[in-house]
Amino acid sequence: MKKLFLAVALCLAAVQFAPAATIGTTFASGNSFAGNMFDVTNVSGGPVTILGTFRVNVSGDGPQTMDVYYRLGGYAGFESNAGDWTLLGSDTFTPMGVGVPSPIDAGNSFVIGAGETYGMYFDLSSYVSGGSQVNYTNGSDVLTDGVLQLTLGIGRGDPAFTGSIFNPRIWNGEIDYVQGAGAVPEPATWAMMGGALLGLAALRRKRA
Repeated sequence: MKKLFLAVALCLAAVQFAPAATIGTTFASGNSFAGNMFDVTNVSGGPVTILGTFRVNVSGDGPQTMDVYYRLGGYAGFESNAGDWTLLGSDTFTPMGVGVPSPIDAGNSFVIGAGETYGMYFDLSSYVSGGSQVNYTNGSDVLTDGVLQLTLGIGRGDPAFTGSIFNPRIWNGEIDYVQGAGAVPEPATWAMMGGALLGLAALRRKRA
């Protein structure tokens, strides 16, 4: 039992717990189509984990499906090259309406190394003309919180990767992240500790 407890303690100690942060843009809307491409640059001195949870300006009747893609090196020059992008994940959700953040959970995370730039592509794969759509804002912008920098960006039509390009367009959304490679938000600490204690308790009952 002591050895098992020590193993659990070592596993918890090896995990990086960090405060979650959010970088976001305007939700002013003003225009819309099926999605956006933009760049995320790590301007900090260490790795940053993009958690895969976002809020996006989406309208339409639910449920809808959003596909989230990313690629190292930025989006420019690869707008139509589907094979150069990686699908982070897809989420089926209910849009909250124009100007209101709609939660998106891609179900996966990825790490941006110090100084690296990744292109991101949010595509509403359930886009319907005159109905479900991603709302964005005309113009361009560069935002930073000292850790990440967002270079915004272009609008995309339907279908993904082959639809029209509208330049420049500002993505309306928020990105959750933590500093550190493979780091997890601090609230997860309690969940992991609870799971470990439940495991120990189950083992104790089994031995009894």
